[in-house]
Order: sequence, then structure tokens, then C-alpha cells
Amino acid sequence: MHKKNTPISKNSHKPSSSRLAKFAITTSIIANILTNNPSFWQDTKQQTQQQTKTEIIDATTYDYHKLLHTDISTLSPEIIKKVMLDRINEIRKEKKIKPLKYDKRLESLAYEFVEEKNWTERWKDPYCHFDKDGNWIYERTEKKWLINKIRIISIDGEVVSLWENLVTTYGSVYDMLESLMASTKWHKERILSSHQNKVWFGYKTWSTIFVQIFAQMID
Repeated sequence: MHKKNTPISKNSHKPSSSRLAKFAITTSIIANILTNNPSFWQDTKQQTQQQTKTEIIDATTYDYHKLLHTDISTLSPEIIKKVMLDRINEIRKEKKIKPLKYDKRLESLAYEFVEEKNWTERWKDPYCHFDKDGNWIYERTEKKWLINKIRIISIDGEVVSLWENLVTTYGSVYDMLESLMASTKWHKERILSSHQNKVWFGYKTWSTIFVQIFAQMID
């Protein structure tokens, strides 16, 4: 036996009076909460002001000396990297060493490593220079087909034209570089080496590690 099709009422898609009443009550409750909860508006206003503050810092005329001592949590990655390069070159100039320049060919090498350092649970030592497959920067560069773009310079069997620094992201750019310059583990030597002419930094807003890659690139 076939069931009879029930005819659809023209008003079947219209909300019932009870649903409209519930909606009105819900709207009234929400309005009452917002009206009597000024902290909600205050929190929202503070969030907007913080966002605006960050945007203003990025958009203003570049003030190196001010930004050098500004907490990195209020700066964009682009500003942090620019201040970092300017500070490194300032130090190199004091030591009469030629300045470094950015080389975009090193970009993916730096970013992939900083992502792995932040997300791979296998890392017991955040400052380990080997990736999860046991590759040092030289091997990682080979995998990127970049090794033929780097002028290999060796001293006593050690490659000195391709180096890498890792530093914890905290405080200001000045603080981060001061910790590297005070290190006794070759970080200072990498920053001041005359065997490199190019650099790229790996850093994102969620990073806990800042990667510096120095290389003698063949133009």
C-alpha cells in the first residue's frame, strides 16, 4: 500500500509564533548581558588597541634604535629580521668587516628548519644543529640543490663559509644578539666571520627559536 503524500502548507517554512518568541527572549538576554557587562566592551577595545599598536609599529617610519630595544612580541617578523640584520652589520662595521646582505636563495633552508625545530617532538635539544634525519646544514643545503651556489672555504678541514646560529626568541633583538655575542660556542665567530657575504633568518610569530644562516654565496 502506498502512503498518501501529505500536501505542504504554504506557511510551513515560516517560523512559528513560539519560535519567534524564543528568539526575542534570547536576543533580549544577550542584549542585557552586553549592556550590564562593560568589561566585555573594554576587553574588545583593548584587543583592538593592541592590534592597532602592532600595526602602527610596522607602519611607522623605521626607527632602528627604538626598535632594537623593543620587545619582539610587539613586532612583525619582517621588522625583527630587518633590525637583526642592521644590528649585525653595525657590529661588523665596528670590527671593520664587510656587511652582510640578504640572499633569498637561503629562505626555504631557514624557514623549514625553524618549523621543524618548533614542531618536532623528537627534539630533546632545541639548539641541536641536526634535523630529524640527522642532516647538518651542509647536507640540508645539498638537498636544496644550493651547494653549488656556495663558495666552499675550508680551514683545517672545517667548512667556514656556511654556518648557522640558533637563539631563543625573547626580549628584544638587542638581547638576542647580546646572548650570541657573549656565547663561547662559536656564535660570535659566525656573526663576525669574513668568510660569509650573505645571510637569511628563519623566524615566524609562533617561533621559540630564531635561525641565522650565514653563507659565502656565488653571485
